Amino acid sequence: MNLKKELEEVELYITPENLLVKKFFAGYNYNSYPISGITYVYPLPIINAKAEDKHGRLSTQVNHRTKEQVEVEIDFRKPVFQGKKYSYKLTLLLDDSLIDRIGSIKVLNWPKENITKIWLVGEDLFFSSVLANINEKSNRYEIIPSKGAKSLISHSRKASAIRLEYGNSSIKYLLEHTFILRNTSANSCLDIEAQFHLPPETKYQKTRLIDIPENVTISYDQDKNTLATLSINEMGGFEKRVVKVLLEVTLKKQFIDFETKMGEFKIYRNITREGTFGADLIKPSKFWPTNDSKIIDLVKSAIHGYRETMDIVKLLFEFVNQKISYQRNNARNPADVTIATRVGDCSEYSDLFVTLLRRARIPARIIHGWTFDPETTRLDGHAWVEYFTPNLGWVQCDPTWGFLAGVSCQHICRKREGIGVNLSDSSVKYNTLKDGNLEIETEWHVRNLS
Repeated sequence: MNLKKELEEVELYITPENLLVKKFFAGYNYNSYPISGITYVYPLPIINAKAEDKHGRLSTQVNHRTKEQVEVEIDFRKPVFQGKKYSYKLTLLLDDSLIDRIGSIKVLNWPKENITKIWLVGEDLFFSSVLANINEKSNRYEIIPSKGAKSLISHSRKASAIRLEYGNSSIKYLLEHTFILRNTSANSCLDIEAQFHLPPETKYQKTRLIDIPENVTISYDQDKNTLATLSINEMGGFEKRVVKVLLEVTLKKQFIDFETKMGEFKIYRNITREGTFGADLIKPSKFWPTNDSKIIDLVKSAIHGYRETMDIVKLLFEFVNQKISYQRNNARNPADVTIATRVGDCSEYSDLFVTLLRRARIPARIIHGWTFDPETTRLDGHAWVEYFTPNLGWVQCDPTWGFLAGVSCQHICRKREGIGVNLSDSSVKYNTLKDGNLEIETEWHVRNLS
């Protein structure tokens, strides 16, 4: 069947009660024979469908072919002959099986299908992976394509094209940290100071200590990370100490409207001069070889002719997300190795993106933390990126997951690596009269989620 679509608009409506898709079609019949109707097959859990033209409702039938495929048949009011125009609106009512829940947050992973607009009504938006213009009005959000784009897109590495999180403006995790210190020798260890990182207070994350032992003190480093120091006078031979810290971490909504100007690129010259706060955040390191020739050439070609920070960040992000193939490893390779091999996991994705941003004189740093797995309720180690913009301040993104417009409600920050480099999660210092030996073991668990 040769039906040419001249126009197709697809709008997604999300309310507390319903999940609707509204499609408007207009086109011409280029077949040599008349067409009396049309059939679509959708990979969506469709409950019901309604089609109508300018004269009223059209006959519509829904057939569930398989669990994953639903057929929608539409009968035209009268046959559409060769060269004649047709137009109609189709409304699909979807089952809420598309929606997952993480605590108080609803998560919609939308299949790969063009959407020209999203309406979120009566719900608070927490995160959107869409590179879009997000208009917040009274009790509703309108999400439309950025300038120059015809439909809504994101860079998600996973099967879904668009991820929306909504229902609340924050999510709370109750975390329990167990710190185990073992003396594996028969000899005593003295003047012990064990140090470990706790989730810090950030622009997008609030931390509240609920229960912490008296012999644990809190301090902060140059990256404003939270350091807990456990002080013990003496541990005898083969002695074991277990310390538990209970804290509440609240993540705040952080979607980015890509129509908001992040600031002109030339401003970075001023905020990264020697003596300014940004100078230390564009420096090279073992993992961020900003003086590598391939890094220099890549960034030079990417920023040529662009004035807006948003355009440059987007180009560099797309290179990392689309040119590097995901491959889990147990190492942390520097960016020049990743450029050569084109493979890596979250550490390689993040280190490469930070290197490219720093070469472009955009202050950037790594965030080390976890992603919460709602199926296992486990915390999985993960790394992502934070970069500075003149107008918005620090912005988080995840080049591994393909989230440029913020990060999800599953991302919990444990520490930031920007000025201090290659920070260990925990360390211990002590004295011993003979051959005492202390070993550290740490565990993190989610006690509650809301």
